[in-house]
This record gives sequence, C-alpha cells and structure tokens, in this order.
Amino acid sequence: MAVSAHRMALSLLSSSVLTSRRYHPFPLFSSSFFHQNRQQFTHSAVWNRCWRSANGVYRSKRIGFSMPSSAVATDSSGSSLSTLSAKEEEEEVVEEGVSSESKVRLPTNESSEKLLRIRHTCAHVMAMAVQKLYPDAKVTIGPWIENGFYYDFDMEPLTDKDLKKIKKEMDRIIRQNLPLVREEVSRDEAQKRILAANEPYKIEILESIKEEPITIYHIGGEWWDLCAGPHVETTGNISSKAVQLESVAGAYWRGDTNRPMLQRIYGTAWENEEQLKAYIHFKEEAKRRDHRRLGQDLDLFSIQDDAGGGLVFWHPNGATVRHVMEDAWRKIHLERGYDLLYTPHVAKAELWKISGHLDFYKENMYDQMDIEDELYQLRPMNCPYHILVYKTRLHSYRDFPMRFAELGTVYRYELSGSLHGLFRVRGFTQDDGHIFCLEHQIKDEIRGVLDLTEEVLLQFGFDKYEVNLSTRPEKSVGDANIWTKATTALKDALDDKGWGYEIDEGGGAFYGPKIDIKIEDALGRKWQCSTIQVDFNLPQRFDITYVDSDQERKRPILIHRAVLGSLERFFGVLIEHYAGDFPLWLSPKQARILPVTDAQLGYCDEVLRRLKENGVRAEICSGERLPKLIRTAEKQKIPLMAVVGQKEAETGTVTDKMAEKIGLIVMLWLSSAVGASQIQLFQQNDSSFSSSFSLIVEGGICAYVVQPLGYACEEHQVTTDDGYILSLQRIPQGRTNKSPNTIPVLLQHGLLMDAVSWMLNSPDESLAFILADNGFDVWLANTRGTNYSRGHTSLHPNDSGDYWDWSWDELVGYDLPALVDYVHDQTGNKLHYVGHSLGTLIALAAFSEGKLQNDIRSAALLSPIAYLANMSSPLAKTAADAFVAEDLYWLGIKEFDPLGKAAAKLIGDICSQTSSNCSDLMTSFTGPNCCVNSSKTSDFLEHEPQPTATKNMVHLAQMIREGNIAMYDYGNSDENNKHYGQPIPPVYNMANIPSDLPLFLGYGGQDYLSDVNDVETLLNVLKDHHDASKLVVQYIQNYAHADFIFGENAKKVVYAPMMAFFWSY
Repeated sequence: MAVSAHRMALSLLSSSVLTSRRYHPFPLFSSSFFHQNRQQFTHSAVWNRCWRSANGVYRSKRIGFSMPSSAVATDSSGSSLSTLSAKEEEEEVVEEGVSSESKVRLPTNESSEKLLRIRHTCAHVMAMAVQKLYPDAKVTIGPWIENGFYYDFDMEPLTDKDLKKIKKEMDRIIRQNLPLVREEVSRDEAQKRILAANEPYKIEILESIKEEPITIYHIGGEWWDLCAGPHVETTGNISSKAVQLESVAGAYWRGDTNRPMLQRIYGTAWENEEQLKAYIHFKEEAKRRDHRRLGQDLDLFSIQDDAGGGLVFWHPNGATVRHVMEDAWRKIHLERGYDLLYTPHVAKAELWKISGHLDFYKENMYDQMDIEDELYQLRPMNCPYHILVYKTRLHSYRDFPMRFAELGTVYRYELSGSLHGLFRVRGFTQDDGHIFCLEHQIKDEIRGVLDLTEEVLLQFGFDKYEVNLSTRPEKSVGDANIWTKATTALKDALDDKGWGYEIDEGGGAFYGPKIDIKIEDALGRKWQCSTIQVDFNLPQRFDITYVDSDQERKRPILIHRAVLGSLERFFGVLIEHYAGDFPLWLSPKQARILPVTDAQLGYCDEVLRRLKENGVRAEICSGERLPKLIRTAEKQKIPLMAVVGQKEAETGTVTDKMAEKIGLIVMLWLSSAVGASQIQLFQQNDSSFSSSFSLIVEGGICAYVVQPLGYACEEHQVTTDDGYILSLQRIPQGRTNKSPNTIPVLLQHGLLMDAVSWMLNSPDESLAFILADNGFDVWLANTRGTNYSRGHTSLHPNDSGDYWDWSWDELVGYDLPALVDYVHDQTGNKLHYVGHSLGTLIALAAFSEGKLQNDIRSAALLSPIAYLANMSSPLAKTAADAFVAEDLYWLGIKEFDPLGKAAAKLIGDICSQTSSNCSDLMTSFTGPNCCVNSSKTSDFLEHEPQPTATKNMVHLAQMIREGNIAMYDYGNSDENNKHYGQPIPPVYNMANIPSDLPLFLGYGGQDYLSDVNDVETLLNVLKDHHDASKLVVQYIQNYAHADFIFGENAKKVVYAPMMAFFWSY
C-alpha cells in the first residue's frame, strides 16, 4: 500500500471510527511495510494527519491558514474549514466534541463598540454601588479591560461576601434604567465639585488631564465621575445576567509601592447571558489546561525556590518532549540549508556595548561579573554571537545567503512579580536564526522563512495564524531607500504566500521592518511566537562586510528570525493547547504495556523489547489491579495501552485499551513492532479482568499520587498485634511551607476505599492537601486488605483464607490503635482524627471501649455510621439481606473483591430485584450527591472500590438487620461463647464515649447510607452523656455520602469549619 493511499484510508477511518467514541478492531500491516516507511511514520506531520485536534474535532491535516476572510479551505474529509485573517478579532470558545456550528463567538472591545460601552458603564455602575454601600470609600480609576472592567477604591479590605452585596446593588441600579448624561464643565468647576465630594484621587486625575473642557458623566442624577466616555444611554442597556464580579485584589495607586494600597474589584461583562456562560466555560477550560498545574500532574517541569524564580527544571518527561522538539527543529533547519551553531552563555561586557544592549536594554540584563579584571555578562540575546562567527572569515558575494541557527539559552532579568510559569522566565532557550544575504535576496529569504515557519508550526499542530507587518517608525536607523526595499520585500513575500496580514504603520523596530506571527490555540487565544526582522543596525555597529563583484567592501543585509521563540514558552503553549494530551510523536511515553497478572511479564518484556527496537517510547506497568493501571495511564495521558492476559501471551497478540483519539497509525506502529496477527479489543467482561491485582505500585501512594502534585510525602509501615502490615502515608507540610507542620491529623477512609480517596479531587479540593496547606501534619491510613496494606508477618492474601478472617471488630481492636499509637510516637503529639463512613464506625466503637482517647485531641466524623436500621439505600439493603441469608456461601469466598465475579453476580441479582437506577451505582448506593464533580466519578470508580474481607461485609449486614452496634455474630451460641464468653455478641455502647472528647459530626440530608434518622439516634445518645460544649454538629441538607470527600464545595462547607474546630483544640 502506498503512503498516499494509506493517508486517504486514515482520513476515512478517522472520521467514521474515531468520532463514534467506540473501540473497533483495526486491520494490520506487515512489519516490512512499517520498516519501509518508518521515517514517514515517526515524522510528526504524518501523526498529525490522523490526530484529533485540540478543540475536540477529529480531522485529517488542515490546510486552512490566515488568509483573507473570504477564503475557505477544505480538509481531506471534505469538511469546510474556516480561515482566520488578521482582521478577525473574535475569539472562538469550543467545547470538546462540539461541532463547529455550535461555537459561541465572543466579541472583543475592538470588534464591538456596544460591548466596550457596556463594560465602561459597568465600571461606573459598580463604583456607584460601592459608594452607596460603603459611603467612606474613595473612588480612583475604573477602565474597561480585555474581558471586562475594574475599579480601584480606597477603602477597607473586601471579601467575596462583599462582592455579592455589591453585585446585588448593581442589579438594582441596572433595573432602575437610569440615564447616563454627559456634561462639559470648566477645570475650576470640576475642581470645585471634586473638593466638595471629598475625592482626593480625582484631584490628581484632574491635574493629569490637559484638554478642556472637562467631561463628567452622571448616572441618573445620583452619582457622577470624571470621564471621557463612551457609555451606554441608560443602565437598562446592560443585562445584569451578563455581568459578574470576579475577584478583589490589592493595587497600589498609580502602581507606586510608596502610594496607598487600594482595593481593586474585577468584573466581566458581556452583551448577553449566553456570552457570559461561554466566557465562564472558557475560563474553566483555561484553568483545566493551565500548564503550571499540568506540569506538576504530568511531571514535566518545575521551578524550584531553592534555585531561584524563573529558572526552569525540565523533568524526564518534559526533557523527552524537549528532545523530540529539538530533533524535529534541527532536522527541518538542516534540510533548509541552515548551519547550526553552539555559542557561549557569557561574553565580555564590551560586546554588549558594541551591540547597543548596554545602552538600551541594561535593565533587563543581569549584573556584570568581574573575572580577572575583565567584565563579563550573561547573554540576553544570541545575535552578537552569530555576527562574531560571521566575522571570523572574509566573505565574498558568492557566499550568500548564509543561514545560521542555534537553540541558544539566554538570561534576562524580570521582576519577580511578573514571572509566570513557563510564559515569563529568566532563563530560556530561543530558536534564533540569522540570515546574511544581499539586498536582492531579501524577498526569497523571507519567503523561505515563512515556508519554514509554516512547516514547523503545522508540525506542532498550529494551523491558524494572525500576521502583522510593521513598517518604519519615526525614529530609525538606515537609509530610507533600503527601508522601502526591505518593507516591499516583506510585503511581496507575504503576498506570494497568500497569507492575509495587517500593516502596523510605524510599528517596526528602529533598526528595520518586521513580520510578527501569532498562533491560535485550541481556546482561540493568540500567542506571539514567530518573528522575522530585517536589521540595518547591527551590521553597522559590528562593521560587517563582504567583498562585492567589483572587489569593493559592502555591508550585507541581516535578517533575524525565530520560529518557536522561547522553547519554554512554546512548550507551555503546547501543554495548554493539547491540555497535556500530546500528539503521539510528542508524548513522553507513547505506549504502556499492562499485564493482567505477573504470569505475563515474560511476554511483556518481549513486547517491550521489540517496541523499543522500533523507536517506540514504551514501558511496562504492573503490580496493581487492571482498572487502576488503566486509570493511572489515562490520568498520565499515555496514548496507547496494551493489555496482556494469558490468552494474548499464548497466542502472541495483545489487547488494546485506548483513548478514542488514537488512530490507525498507532495500531500500525504497535502491531508491526510486536508482529501480532490480530489486535483484539479489551472487554471488561473478559474472564481475566477481575482476576488481576498484584503488588503495590513501586513507590506506593506517595509516588503514585502525592509527590507528582509537588507535596513532600513519606511512606510508613505499621504492624498490628495480629500481624497485619499496614501502609501509612505522611504529608508533613504543604507545597509552599518551608518547615514541617507540627499538629498531626490522621485520616481514616471508609468501606471499600483506601487513603487515595482523600486525594482524588484537585489539591485545592482534597482534604489531605487542604490540611497540609493549612499547617497540619497529615497521616493517611490504609486498613488491612486494601491494595497498599496487603502484607502480613506470616499470611498471604492469595494463599490462605486465614488472612481474610476478620471484620471491622479487628479494625477497632488492632488497626486503629496501632495506627494512632504509631502517629503519636512518631510526632510526640496528640492527634486529630478524621473518619468517613466506616472510618467513623470504628472510631466510635474504639472510643466506647476506652481506646485511643489518651492519644486523641479531637475527632471529626463525616457521614457517621453507628446505627444502620434506617438506611434508605435499596441496593445496600438488598445486598445486606443477601449477605445474611447466604453467609455460608459468602464466607467461603473469604476475600470480597468488588470487581470479582461473585460481586458482579450479586449486583446483577440486586438490580433485577429492585427498581433502583443501576446505571448509576454510586448514586443508588450513596444517595444523590449534590456537589461531586461528575468528571471525578470515573476517577473514583477506576481507583475504588477496594477489596475487603467478606466477613466484614457480613458483619455490616448484621448491623442493618439487627439495628444495633454489636460485635460480629458467629451465628450460634457456641461460637459466640467461644469468642465472647456469652451466647450473643457484646454491644458497643455509645454512651461510654468519654464525655470530654471533642467531637465534630457532619451529616447530610440526602445520605442513603448514613441516614438522618440513624444519625439522630446517635446524637440523642451522645447528647444525653456528652459535654455540650465539646460536641459540634453540622447538618447539610443537600449533601449525600460522597459529597463529604468528593464535593467541589466541601472545602468551604465542611473542611473550613472542621479546621476551625481543630484549631480550638
């Protein structure tokens, strides 16, 4: 099959298969075909042809560029592709997977005067509202800005609560439909009114206004401000539903740190509510794509305080991407006739004097270094070095054009307050190129740079550009004639290219005209990357020459050009453009091999070897249950997962579980390398699916979850008196804390969960990280039988049923005391305790038995479980009935694996017997959670549920049946007598909980498991015996069971009052 025909097949397949969001079998090609075309397959342009675009639309290579707005291009699938000219100012906000017809176009201040007027008026309406609510507030300035407006006030600090009040008052002013009236007054009259109003900042503003008359705008005769306009006619022209106050920040008056600190309120305003919603979605999507967060999540880079701000550390994953980027860059430049250079990072200060940098750029340069009585300087730019290389030889006119290029690291001083991730740093690598040419070669060389730029940007997935041509400014160097010729050459090159562009008259650099190219990312944002500049200054300063055909010395033309700009900045743009989900050719790890059990590791090693031989960046990941391995790979954005079970190992095939975006070439690459005869699709009902769990991921929870987010983490182990080895993680301090926290908190998870459940949300929504960031020394428990606590001094979970001979009684008697004692011994401090669900039950039972209180400061119990008689989950009730009725069957299974066949059969039977919605098991079991981020549900279901002892499940079922809190019932009086010395199990008496133990109880009105009536039964017992001053109860009407650990608003609703409770003890 020819490559061109193959690409056509890709186009058809990508549109018909990939967009269906299903898994389909893919045909294979021979290994020889792969090797014959390997160069094309590993080249990024081929990969991009079958890749999903970053805005969610599957397509082949796009051929639409920045052209006049009338131009329309077509991709190979026949879809129409709109093009973006430099004159189009609108941003496009696109949801992933949404067709282009449903895009919401957001106007800008430049494209819509109506919007500009609305935003300007909103600033005034807000100022009027503030002064009505806070009469002592002094107004300063309030302009419109890119996405809204702000106003600065001299007043007491504001909070988010204040913003709600202000917005409410603004809505009232808007409803009044007050007219905005322009008035012209003399300077004296304006000053008189300002003094009468006692607005000192307006006096200073008045003094800065040179023109007369002075204009004032009135809002309905109730409020006025110095202003030149423009505004809407009445406040009723503003839609209050299209206005939102966003934040409040501090800002110095006139930006001077010696002047007063003001309160700046930011707001956004749009023409209608639809635009506001689109903008909010845009901001949320931008936050999700933030390269700083993704850089941590995907372990790509960091900026270390110990090294200094603005200095980038490329981690192995990020360094791999950079290596691929640089290789692609070098390859293209060598193909296009460039000579590659390496030059020093420092030079004598005299060099920067000659270049003019010390005269015009000194504030952005680092201090000079005195070395052996010579002053040296870190380089801020690469151009003087390339000129020095040029000057090492005498050149003839026949040598031109000469093209030098370098990935050169430069250092520029930026104020610490301006540093921003990878977008503004102090040390970065520029892809600088310098072309030395003759006057008549300018146009061809510029065209060549444009072609190269197009090829490089397309390779990285950018196909929309905004182009600007900047011409001679008022102050400039160089002959007018050569300026004209150079500018004409730039224009002609752009015209020949067919790109639309805007002319910025007088906007060129003093040393020559230039072309700037901005790329558009998946969110429609513009990023300045590529630039082409003609320079008449440096050739003169460095007196560079060549020998012409008439044997005279003449000066060559110098063209500066950068395609990517800063590698660091471009990498940040790439991260946000792809939301960290890089195209296959750029992915740090392209394939991950997932064995179902350790028995397949030998075959996996062979698959890995053959993949690496063919240039695939692959690795094996094992040691956990398959769902967790898959979810981990998905979270780490591994493009391809190859699942290997016994059948695949025996037949020499692999099973492919992948994100839908992977196209046929990925299959081709994998299958060619492995030599498989067929690629079979992963089925969750495969018999191998539930049989898989093994060892702990190397490094444990710290390496798997905590450290990638930038937190320090320690792995600990605790051995109970009955021999179980429990995993315990410690987060000793927050991300920004410089010293370890001192107040320990132990977090105990619920049933069928482990410590990771406290960290499945983002760091600013997950309790473990919130506590660490707020000064607590966080310890995370993992009860016996969960994935990270499967050890024992003599038993093995796979070899002995004795390992699983326990219920939550043993958690009360062994696990919890061992964990609490260990934390107390390690820290030397009493600890706070947080339990959720089963974690509350074992704590209450332990407290009632006189355990733990010597080591506990206080306890917070979320969704507390003690009495279960009123549990309202029909699924849980039916399951409990099954456990009790068939306890002999279930106890014979020993380990309760929620992903095993027995559990699947149980759920199937339950769903056929009840009217519950079994398509949403989480809700059916726990209740209608109000505030769980739906995008995190899959995270929970992939990581959880965890295994437990079947005996533990039976014990909980007994509680539901009996309605009390008794120890495990062995089913007959002889066995009970043997264990307890009495025919019926003893009861944990909640009235025995020490009355002086501080307790915080949080429960929800929608919780199916921790039912309101059962919680009130517990509270009635506690209130009869407990010190009322040490019992804090929080009832949240719309919360269900999972909201307490996965709720997006739990930080504000639950965790903040809980931490306040801790701080009081």
